[in-house]
Amino acid sequence: MSRFVAQIEMEAAMSRTDLNKAAETILIPLLNEVYGWSLENINYAEDNNNYPGIDLADKVAGISVQVTATPDLTKVKHTLEQFTKHNQHLKYNRLIIYILKKKQDSYSETAIQGIIQNKFGFDSQKDIWDHRKILKEVSNFPIDRALRVQEILEANFGGDQRLPSLLADSLEQSINWRETCRELLNHWKGLTTNVLTKPNGVRFQLDEVFVPLGLVERQKKPKHRSHDGFPAEQGSELYEEKVTPISQNDFFEQVLRQGQSKHSQGSRIAIIGEPGAGKTTQLQKIADWILTETDGTPIWIPLAAVGAKKLRDYLLSDWLQTAIEELDVSQAHRDDLGQLLKTGKVWLLLDGVDEMAISDALYQIATQMREGWLGNVRVVLTCRLNVWDAGKNALDGFDVYRNLDFEYPSEVHQFINQWFATEPALQQKLKVALEQPGKERIRDMVKNPLRLTLLCYSWQLQEGELPETQAGLYEWFVNAFYEWNKGKVPLKLSVTKREELNRALGELAKAAIDQESSRFRLQEKFVKRFLDAADDEDSLFYLALQLGWLNRIGVAAENPLENVYAFFHPTFQEYFAALAINDWHYFLKQAVIFEPQWRQVIVLWLGRGDIDKSEKHSFLDILEDFQECGGFYRYEAERFSKEIISMNEFGIHRKPRDYSITVQAGSCLEINVADVFIKGVSPDETHFEHTKFLLDQLEESQGDLSWTELNSEELAEINQLLESLSESKNDLFNLGILKRLLEINSESDTDLVEINFMKLFEPAKEDICRIITWVLTKLVWESRRIGYSNLMSVSKLLIEALRIENQKKQTIQHWLTRKWAAKFLIRVLVENNFPEKILILVVERLKYYTVEGFYESDYTLYKWCREVILRCNRLPYPDFYQAWHSSSSSTDAELPIDS
Repeated sequence: MSRFVAQIEMEAAMSRTDLNKAAETILIPLLNEVYGWSLENINYAEDNNNYPGIDLADKVAGISVQVTATPDLTKVKHTLEQFTKHNQHLKYNRLIIYILKKKQDSYSETAIQGIIQNKFGFDSQKDIWDHRKILKEVSNFPIDRALRVQEILEANFGGDQRLPSLLADSLEQSINWRETCRELLNHWKGLTTNVLTKPNGVRFQLDEVFVPLGLVERQKKPKHRSHDGFPAEQGSELYEEKVTPISQNDFFEQVLRQGQSKHSQGSRIAIIGEPGAGKTTQLQKIADWILTETDGTPIWIPLAAVGAKKLRDYLLSDWLQTAIEELDVSQAHRDDLGQLLKTGKVWLLLDGVDEMAISDALYQIATQMREGWLGNVRVVLTCRLNVWDAGKNALDGFDVYRNLDFEYPSEVHQFINQWFATEPALQQKLKVALEQPGKERIRDMVKNPLRLTLLCYSWQLQEGELPETQAGLYEWFVNAFYEWNKGKVPLKLSVTKREELNRALGELAKAAIDQESSRFRLQEKFVKRFLDAADDEDSLFYLALQLGWLNRIGVAAENPLENVYAFFHPTFQEYFAALAINDWHYFLKQAVIFEPQWRQVIVLWLGRGDIDKSEKHSFLDILEDFQECGGFYRYEAERFSKEIISMNEFGIHRKPRDYSITVQAGSCLEINVADVFIKGVSPDETHFEHTKFLLDQLEESQGDLSWTELNSEELAEINQLLESLSESKNDLFNLGILKRLLEINSESDTDLVEINFMKLFEPAKEDICRIITWVLTKLVWESRRIGYSNLMSVSKLLIEALRIENQKKQTIQHWLTRKWAAKFLIRVLVENNFPEKILILVVERLKYYTVEGFYESDYTLYKWCREVILRCNRLPYPDFYQAWHSSSSSTDAELPIDS
């Protein structure tokens, strides 16, 4: 019997489609002997290759058997649906589902009864079998019957006998990738849907509590006016995209099947959202849809497991090892997978970009998307909203969608009904509690799927008053979690011990979030710094593992002997981190208020009931008047403050500030920009100020000066001017050479601009400085005929153009030189992923001109330099802070060529 079980499980694990048919024939004599039936293979008997719902039958005894290698609820439901649809219950009074592999510990009776609707009897405990059922029966047999069973087994598996030829031939076939991926998907489903409830013996299948979420295509970052004034009970609308939502079915059909998406035709999809928005669940339903509605193969990859590896390397090693259940991956297996990837039927489902162990995850993913092996592979990924927005559109070729929140009350009530399907009293009481006055904020908050899950489970264990803040809800859940674990740890967990563990978990969480990488995947040596040894039964590490706050999720890639752990959900890691922060000064001292991974921690800290309101007000005061580093991060701080206040869940009442900027629309003016720039106008002061006003109005009315609108006559005038100047000045002759070099060496890696330009660029030669600025901005703005290396050089030199000082006269040409140098720098800083050293150089060189003391002496230079530096705030705040406070002299004339 052991050989039968071993070979059946081995073949079932490889998901052979022929296995079921061969096993049907093998099982007939075995089941007939053990149970006294007269089963026959009904597929062959009735000349039907797949008789609906059953494979074996004893018509006299009324017994029918479905043989399958798939153990999940989906397969059980499908069998029952087919059995009912074709009225097999009228022919057979019992249906048995025989699982060739190990069956699940339990199956949802609610889902089962919803299908059969009392048309016939089916008990998942009694009517879903695997080999253990037969072993149990045979163990009670008398010797003579046991010997007959042995003879049947030895006929197929005894001595040198091997599997029947049909099964043996299947060993030589390629892996059934669809079935393999289905099994792996079921594994990850179990981890995500039961992690909250499994410790208390409560298990849900995804379909039992799943409520379909609509999606919305994201256009640009949503803009919110200062007078939007959402009340607290509608606060979730702040996160909604202002376009038409798409139902889940329409998304599957139109976007995934028909490829109706703007950028990628359905081949590159990103699903983004805040923590707990149902991104992973949505991705799982996409995988289900691929398996049931298409002939595609979904490969599920949890990106937290990928770490710093390339996707290709992870797929061909770690993932393939798991898929084939082998320690060593052969070249044949890699070749087989490689051929699969070329078919155009593979979907890579990348879950959790924000959980990758690298700081620039989006950039790394974007780089790998351009690799050739992914050309025929469709990709769907999930990512937290704040990480996506911080990525500066690294994945600009993706079509971006956000999950919609649950609708209240319809979808929230539907979820509650499904959660409490067997406890209608609790179901109704929770819905009534949510409708009580003063619970508007909670009603809005539980539109988020994760928070609603926490609420339902906490409500199930402890009926009580609903908290008003996210932190309060997580505190409630943490307390319930400790209650579930009473008696499950080998020591009495006192209040003091709980508090000690919470503090230690908080310090661990805080330090992990502060890391540049591996924020959610924690190596054992890192955890030991805070919780001691995992194998010491007196340690907090051991206690955290026993309770389930930490869980082993694998081993370190660089050291397979070292375990890797994770909090049971990243959101609770953030909550514990918030508990470990005593006051708001921590956020400023550590310069983390502008780091996206700390935003949720700050929100949870503000929601703590033990933090005095005056402390929260003081923190918001600092944000609303953030003056550090010349105030260049003030807008970011003000915006964050506004987001916090708009949540309206902290009991903080403040008079809202007006953040709006009124822009007066000017009429479209006809003005020869080239003429003004090159020739200038009357030096009369009134005319000078009037011309600046006209140019400002033109820019406001058109949004940006369109260089492409310069006509051929103006361009000819510029060229003629340059030619005439070159005849009389050797420096300008060099300038003409420079112009030609820029045109014909657009992709050169040599700093041609710097080599020719540095000799010409002297503050005393104002006319040359002005003309060079015009030529460079014109060339790049209109045609971009300039290489990346040259672009960096030009940028550094235009920093110097901004710094040209001429206090003796203020001409319109002088003014335009500064303005266009600033505008050019702004453009290239926004559109090019320059190294941080260039941004640091900009801050160091121009900061002197943005302090208040310079405001009165040269306002225009003050204004343009501030606008340029504002574009450098994508620098990590600590780097910006260091550049701002560096001792580098901002008035040095020499500019480092190799920087």
